[in-house]
Formats: sequence, structure tokens, C-alpha cells
Amino acid sequence: MATLSDARLHRNRAEKEQGEGGVARGLGRLRTLHASFVGVGGLLQSRTAGECDALATTFDRLVALYAPLRCNADPLSARDEWSQAILTQLAEADAPPPATRPRRILFISAAPTSIGHVYRVGHPVAALTARGWQASWLPLDDAAVPARLEDADIVVVFRARRNAAFDVVRDRCRARGLARLFDRRPEPLLVIVGALDLAAYPELARHAPRIEARPGVPLNDLFGEVARFDINLAPLELGNPFCESKSAVRLLAAAAVGVPSVASPTVPLCDAILPGSTALLAADTRAWEVALESLLEDTDARARMGRAARIHARARFGPETYADLAERTFAAIADARRPAEGGA
Repeated sequence: MATLSDARLHRNRAEKEQGEGGVARGLGRLRTLHASFVGVGGLLQSRTAGECDALATTFDRLVALYAPLRCNADPLSARDEWSQAILTQLAEADAPPPATRPRRILFISAAPTSIGHVYRVGHPVAALTARGWQASWLPLDDAAVPARLEDADIVVVFRARRNAAFDVVRDRCRARGLARLFDRRPEPLLVIVGALDLAAYPELARHAPRIEARPGVPLNDLFGEVARFDINLAPLELGNPFCESKSAVRLLAAAAVGVPSVASPTVPLCDAILPGSTALLAADTRAWEVALESLLEDTDARARMGRAARIHARARFGPETYADLAERTFAAIADARRPAEGGA
């Protein structure tokens, strides 16, 4: 009798043998996903830098889903059609720059010798500059990148493969929002449960006295640790397959004890919350600052979100819900194994 594993093996072998046909089908599915994505009402009319960044990030995730299928396809024909459509939204976004200065966006190319990367980055830079943005792009290993990161409102990285230089960009961008928040406000204390290498985040070094590193705890003690928090943070690297596969337990543990969260908009985390009601999503540095500051300033809103998170987590993921799901699942299995009426 064929098993599920057997079926999957045969399917994977067939797709591999079909080669370019499999690539074409994968790209076709990506086109369908992209069309559905941009067809959501009002989504293309991005109003803020955060929305623009989220739009591009979500597209990058869709592209990453089919990266294995596209490995033998031409980079420009396989990617440029959609990347240009998404990046054009940055140029057309109806988001006025801050009153003090034009909004600054830095495009960083991880493969500066690639014609595809130069074209994809150069086109939106020209369009944004024409609209009054201070837009520029640099190769990832350019010595000016660290200084320019400090000055940019939005950072977009086009990467061909991960390397040490990209890790520097990622870490600096992640920590920058928290560092600026600490600079402005005296009350936040960052608590890390488990391992922390503060040297990897130089932006936070000057705030080391306000960072509490606590040892890892047994699972049964985790909820007691999380209950101490005012705000739970769940930052993950968008587009990284490992991070995109991480479960929402980092949010649910906090929700279970009534603590609101600010989280990166990976697919599992988005699926586990009601954005704006049970948690806040932050796709870029500025969005993290805004989300954290809004919860710090409004104690009542923070408490309401924590209560809503607890109710939602219990209703959707609690024992009653999963007991009902298990009962229906086992009943379906039993029905499937029962011989058809009149059978031998």
C-alpha cells in the first residue's frame, strides 16, 4: 500500500524530471499569488514608509517560496517583472516626507556586478529622486554603508547570498530602532531570557546598564518570566526560510499571560494575531520605534491589547478548541477506515 511519503517521493521525482516545466508552473503560481496580493483593496496605495517596506517584504517572501524552481531560470525574466512592480510603489506612495527634510531611502546591492541588480535598484532610485526623496544605492561592501545606515529612513537590501557584510547591515538595522528609543526615553528596560551576545549589536552597547540578561528557564517557568514584561518583542528576519518557519509560540506565551507583543510580520506570526488588536506588527526600524513608543505612552491601550491577546489566544489555541479539533480529526479518520455500506 502506498504511503504519504511514497506519494510525496513520486511527486518530487516527477517534478524534478519535468525540469523547466516545473519552473514554469512554479512561476505561474507565483504570478497568481502576486496578483492576489496586489489585488487586495487599497494595498498598493501605501501611505507610510512602513507600508511600503511591508509590501516589498511580502513580495520578497513570495519570490523566496519559488527560489528552488527558479534556480535554472534567467534572473531578469524570472524576477524583474514583479520586482519592478513592487518597487514602483515606493516611488508612487502617497507619503509626504517629514517636514524637516526629505525622506531618505538607501538601496544596498549585494551583487553590484549583476546587471539585473543594477537595473532593479537604479530604476526606483531615479523615480524616487524625481519625487523629492533622497534615494541612493551602494554595493554592500562599500565603506560608506555604516554611516549611510545611520541616516536612512528605509533600507532595502537586494542580496544574492548571505555574507558577513549583510549580517552587519541586518544587525545594525535591527538594533537601531531600540537604541533611538532608549535615547529618547529613560524608562524602557530590555530583558533577554537566554543567550545574548551584546557585541553583535554595537548600537545597544551604550545602553548596556538597561539590558537585563536572564538565564534560560525550564518550559514550566517560562510563563512566569514572560508575565514580568510590559511588552513582548518577537523580532525575526523577514524572508529567511528558517525564521519564516518559526512558530507563533513566541507570541502565544506572552498572550497567555496578558502581555501584548510587537512582532515581525512573518507568515506564522501574522496568522496567529489580530493586527492592531492583539499585537502590533513592525516590518522596519521606524515601525518598531513607533509601535514600541505607542505602547509605552498609553498604559490603558497596552492593558487592553494584553487582555485581547489573552482572550484571542485562549479562544483560538486553547485546550477547548484543540479538544474539539482532535475529536473531529479522529472521527474523520474512523469514518475513512469504516468499510463502505454494502462492501465486502
